[in-house]
Amino acid sequence: MPLRDNLQKAAKVLDRQARHYGRAGESLYKTLVADRRWFAATSAAVTDYWQKKLYYFNGNFTYNAFLAVIALLVALSSLIGIMAQANKNFSDNIVKFLKSTVPLFGSAPQSTLNAMKTYRSVVGVLGFLALLWTGTKISHAVDWGFSQIWGTKSRSYIKGKVFGLFFISIVGLLFLGAFLVQFGFEAAWKWIAGSHHVVYNGVIAVVKPLLGLMVNFGLFFFLFAVVPRVKQLYRKVAVAAVVSAALFLAMQYLIGFYFRSISNVPSVYGSISTAIILIVWLHGMGLITFFGGELSYVLQHDELVEEHRIKASSWSLFGELGKPARVSNEKDSEAGTD
Repeated sequence: MPLRDNLQKAAKVLDRQARHYGRAGESLYKTLVADRRWFAATSAAVTDYWQKKLYYFNGNFTYNAFLAVIALLVALSSLIGIMAQANKNFSDNIVKFLKSTVPLFGSAPQSTLNAMKTYRSVVGVLGFLALLWTGTKISHAVDWGFSQIWGTKSRSYIKGKVFGLFFISIVGLLFLGAFLVQFGFEAAWKWIAGSHHVVYNGVIAVVKPLLGLMVNFGLFFFLFAVVPRVKQLYRKVAVAAVVSAALFLAMQYLIGFYFRSISNVPSVYGSISTAIILIVWLHGMGLITFFGGELSYVLQHDELVEEHRIKASSWSLFGELGKPARVSNEKDSEAGTD
């Protein structure tokens, strides 16, 4: 039949083209692995990430991090109640804000605010305790994943809780310092630039990502250097931290651009879209964290890079796909005879 013959010919042409470009990509991959150490280390880290099934640990990290954000919101509601009790204007502005977010807070903004005021002390204590608990759970998730990477034992329960408190304290100070530095710079530069909005916006567009990169570097360097209980070369830890910081910064801008300009999730799901975007952001952060941990691990062990180069040189995806099926059948029959 003409139609069937044409479809078969088109399929053969597409198959030949796919194999041609596939072999070209395979050849380029092998060349980069053999000639570029940074590419070999990155490829080894990705391979090790997949073989150790770190995506399961990434899911555990995302779950615990999301719980921590909920606990943070509970703690913030207590702070809002305290500030609303002390300042009438602030209280009125909060009511207006709650009216604009009816799907999230219900149809009684004033009642919601009154509940925040009434139970601010209890909510504050509960939010603080929940924040501590979920914070230690995050540190346990990171410690558990890094133990899988390095092949070491996780911290005991007591040591894990103590380390978790230290962990969330350092991370909290890093984020607080980043906020103060960024806010202070923007205020100072606005005072210096004055009415020159073009100059102000241009400098902010350059400096703001650099500040974000520096904060990300400090966060990932702390994770990669302190969480694993092994001796490391800090210069190699710094390399992994720089790569992770750059990836995390790029991910933040890409997610922001996607949900602002491409996806219609915010318009479809309304206030629930905040949770969706947050989960995507946290999952991406976990992915970069464990990949960076793998990269740090690989950089500390030169023999892993060389071993990966040897394996990559003999790897041939399209060569395996191109073998006739009868060859494997013959080998299976020979093995059964033996």
